[in-house]
Amino acid sequence: MAVLLEKKADEVKVGYFGDLRLIRNDIIHHKAQVTEADRSKCSVLQWFDRGNEIELNNSHYTELFDKFPWNKFGATTPEPASPTPVNTTIPNSPLAALQWLQRNGGFVR
Repeated sequence: MAVLLEKKADEVKVGYFGDLRLIRNDIIHHKAQVTEADRSKCSVLQWFDRGNEIELNNSHYTELFDKFPWNKFGATTPEPASPTPVNTTIPNSPLAALQWLQRNGGFVR
């Protein structure tokens, strides 16, 4: 990132990446327990309190994407991809189910 901004590495500070570093540090070195030192330093991703176990869920991943500093890279926030339709029809008899499996290559593992 420093190269993109034509600056020295120690001149570029982005709270988002610093917070990721602190969360990663707590996961790896503190058995996913939030430490007070790391919690108080988070400026963007303020999800957990001291002593909490770090357990990421869908809302964390959504916020992680939403708060990514796209503008620092000269980009705009990309639009999420459209969902792919999934065929959820269920054959109405055991014979129809076996025939469907035969046509579609069997079970997916």
